[in-house]
Amino acid sequence: MGAIGFNPGLITGIVGLVVALVMVVLVLGLNLQKYVIIAISAIGGANAVVLSVLLVLGRVSLDGVFGAGNAIQPVLRDSWFWLLLWAVVAIAGI
Repeated sequence: MGAIGFNPGLITGIVGLVVALVMVVLVLGLNLQKYVIIAISAIGGANAVVLSVLLVLGRVSLDGVFGAGNAIQPVLRDSWFWLLLWAVVAIAGI
C-alpha cells in the first residue's frame, strides 16, 4: 500500500494482514505452492537484473536503493521503460 501512496499506519497494517491471510488460504487451498515459488523467484531475479543494470548505468545510487525501503522502488521511480523491461524479464523467468 505504501507503493501506491498510503502512509504506513494501523489501517495499512490491518489491510496487509488481511490480504496476506486471504493469499495463504488461496495458495494452500488450491495447492499452488510450486507456482508461487516460481513466480517469487522470477520476480526477485528480474529485480536483481534490472536494478544491477540501473546501478551500472548510474541511474540509481546505492543510497537510493537503501533509502527506498524495498528493492523495486528505484525501478518504479526511474522510468516506464525499466518497469516494462522488468516485467518482460520476470515473465521470461516464469
